[in-house]
Amino acid sequence: MVGLLSSCASAPATPHTVRYIGLKVYDPVYIAQAQGFFAQHELDVQILDLVAGGPTALQAIAAGQAEAGLSSIPAIINANQANLPILGVADIQSILPNQALKQWYVRADSSIAQPSDLRGKKIAVNLVRSSFDYSLDLLLDQAGLQRSDVEVVLLPFDQQGTALLSGHVDMIGLLAPYTGQLEARAGAQVRVLLDGHAVFGPQRQISQIVVNRTWAAAQPETARRFVAALAEACDWANAHPNEARQIIAAATGVEAEAIPDYAFAPGGRVSVEDVAWWMEVLRRRGDLSSTTLRAEQLVWN
Repeated sequence: MVGLLSSCASAPATPHTVRYIGLKVYDPVYIAQAQGFFAQHELDVQILDLVAGGPTALQAIAAGQAEAGLSSIPAIINANQANLPILGVADIQSILPNQALKQWYVRADSSIAQPSDLRGKKIAVNLVRSSFDYSLDLLLDQAGLQRSDVEVVLLPFDQQGTALLSGHVDMIGLLAPYTGQLEARAGAQVRVLLDGHAVFGPQRQISQIVVNRTWAAAQPETARRFVAALAEACDWANAHPNEARQIIAAATGVEAEAIPDYAFAPGGRVSVEDVAWWMEVLRRRGDLSSTTLRAEQLVWN
């Protein structure tokens, strides 16, 4: 009996499993995995590569094909309006005072000198009803233009640079690590027309890591461990940008030298205020009709 109890007491706890849909962006999940934060919280995080974009990932998470993933805040709002059990739990993309996050590029020889010159031009967007899609509406509105004044072309981030240089589109919108990759490869052939600060101001949360709300309610301890590890990863990345850059390079295939400095909200905290701001953006566009949905229902720190 003594021997049996002793062996049971020394046996490691069974890891909690979380299936995560990764989209090869600057993601604290890769950092938490590489630095052992998940292991310290006795989590077995399995990074899946099932889909090409956040809204599709949300469908898979809601269907139980994975427990977690990432998404733009507009897609989180749309998912909840459609009664999908999606809950934002950690920061992944934030415009901060020292981080514009988003960059819109034109060719260096383009006649486009300011946003009002975009009338009649082709503009690449990675996904419909994504943060870049809604950002385009904000950008055009500030320039006195409407969506009907431009032609929108859907292209993944990793294809937009080639499309711009070949003349297939006139403007593209990227974020890290793809901004640094484009500038490293294209150099003086491209220039920044405007950035996230010009569209959103000094600070705005754009995207979050999400979990299946029903799963989190059924497995609260696993969900808490997952979020705790993400918070540690965000703070570690903020304190160790050079080391974090190497991890992201290995995870995304983008050269480390081309990846710019990147920061997360302290502790990876999600912003309820920014979710409420995005809800108003969606209401103005006519995509959010619910009168009962509240920002506090969509996120959890």
